[in-house]
Amino acid sequence: MPPKKNVLVIDQTPTKITATIYDARGAQIGSGEKQVVSQSPQPRWAQYDAQEVFYGVQASIQEAIHKAQINPNTLVGMGLTMLSDCVVAWNPKTGKAYTELIAPHCLRAEGVAQAMNNPSWRDDIVSQTGQRIEPYSMACKIKWMNENHESVIEVNRNEKPIVFGSVSSWILFNLTGKKSLKMDGSEASRSQLMAVSAQGWSPLLCDYFGVDPKTLPDSVPNVEYFGMTRKCLSLPDGVPIYAVLPQHYAAFVGHCAGQLNVAYLHFGELCRLMVHTGQTHVSQKDAFLAIRLNHGKKPSFGLEGYTASLSSMMPWLNVFHQNGRVHQLAEEEFANLQIKEGEDLLIYPITEQRTSQRTLQAHNYVVKGLGPATTKRQLMAGALACLAYQIKSLLNQYELISNTHVTEMIVDGDLGDHEALLQWLSDVLQITITRLKEPPNRSGIALLIGQKEPVMSKKPAVQNLTAVQRRMAPNLDPLSSYTQYSNWEAAIQHA
Repeated sequence: MPPKKNVLVIDQTPTKITATIYDARGAQIGSGEKQVVSQSPQPRWAQYDAQEVFYGVQASIQEAIHKAQINPNTLVGMGLTMLSDCVVAWNPKTGKAYTELIAPHCLRAEGVAQAMNNPSWRDDIVSQTGQRIEPYSMACKIKWMNENHESVIEVNRNEKPIVFGSVSSWILFNLTGKKSLKMDGSEASRSQLMAVSAQGWSPLLCDYFGVDPKTLPDSVPNVEYFGMTRKCLSLPDGVPIYAVLPQHYAAFVGHCAGQLNVAYLHFGELCRLMVHTGQTHVSQKDAFLAIRLNHGKKPSFGLEGYTASLSSMMPWLNVFHQNGRVHQLAEEEFANLQIKEGEDLLIYPITEQRTSQRTLQAHNYVVKGLGPATTKRQLMAGALACLAYQIKSLLNQYELISNTHVTEMIVDGDLGDHEALLQWLSDVLQITITRLKEPPNRSGIALLIGQKEPVMSKKPAVQNLTAVQRRMAPNLDPLSSYTQYSNWEAAIQHA
């Protein structure tokens, strides 16, 4: 038998599945990817074909092995980092999917969430789970399935076997030849069917949502033995699966575990900020979800917050650039933009009431100081400053809650390579901003596999998996940074 020295990581985003193989030095030696297409059978609905997602996993694995030019028997272990808040129902005996895979941002359970926001039990659910009741949660989606999905209703009527699980649970079940029925603790803690401070499904929370705990996978720690591959076309039997976390949790836990002064920021359609609270569980706060990180022998906790990204500004920034007539632009052309007089260019949001902690309604932006001489460069600088100030506002709230000062932030995502933005962040936050060479979701899983397999915990592997691509230190003195942020904050308060 060849020596076992490589690890495999599966990573899912909303549009693709990627398989990456790392060698004993922590170097990426091969990767493969498969596009996955979401469907929208009704307005505000989003779903995937569950079987297609598993086929995508297998295809990406085969491509990665081919590109790495390795014997798959050299794989010492593997891990998964998949989308959170997805739900699918299937037959645990036959493996047949009863339903589509409901996507994270699907709103079909909106009516369920509204009905569950009953004062009789709402406060109890929020206090136990650290989250508001929203249509994105697994609990609301499962309740919707039980009440509205024809296949699930028929299965329940005929008392056939059924299990509801996350996309990770579904992939695990299939990779292990229908043997493993498990869900990682972080995903389970987001479901609203488990108290964030406890391990295991809560009978009371399940009762609130009308979910039988027996129809759920076992809730287990994020890093443990999840099972071995079996009867999988793309892999030999016997490859152990050691680490499973939702997307972004893998980056945060893998690279920031136990470091209370290190935060993680992902730039996507929204900016997602994740911070530690150690072994202290902090209750839900207005701007944050309480999260369970669940790694190690003792669980640890954190907070997860969101703010708008540049994506909501880009439409009017692009139009400014294209037509070259900033001063003639009609304000009514853009519903989310207000133009006001002012001496200095300043962009800030008027935030509408937050209706969700996982998503935000579009911001109404105010642009002050816009004139005929305003350039695209000035507008972009104002937009970058606005984004940095919104992140600082969120970080300030965390530091007040936790009494912890963040000194470093690891960033990734679409804007993570924008050098000007990273420098803005460093100057505004007065902390070090770090961009890693390897995608932190995937390298984070590889690091966590190292807790079970020594090959990934040795110095060369750790050095490569944590290698820094870019590190920004503040160029602006603290007083100037504070003054600029205070002026921006004052503009919002007087809006």
